[in-house]
Amino acid sequence: MKSVLIALTIFSSAAFAETTTFTVEGMHCSGCKHMISEKVCKNEKLTADIESCNVSITNMKKQTGKVVLVSKKDKKIDLAEAKKSISAAGEEYKVTKEETK
Repeated sequence: MKSVLIALTIFSSAAFAETTTFTVEGMHCSGCKHMISEKVCKNEKLTADIESCNVSITNMKKQTGKVVLVSKKDKKIDLAEAKKSISAAGEEYKVTKEETK
């Protein structure tokens, strides 16, 4: 019984990384991908908390893409700053969906 309680205590206190995915309208080319990557993935206000940053185009015809941010363990990503960075890449980029797991 003691070993079960110890295991539960260890697992309940373990920190996990979070993954946040932003769906972005207005992305239609590699230049869009590059602009958003520069503004988000290299943002000094975000990089201390981010384990990985991936920007991709999901549908060129619909001009949609996504930005996937994975936090470092024990860190929280400033989602408001991330959205602000996406918008700062250009007026045409709009976050239409945000999902954190």
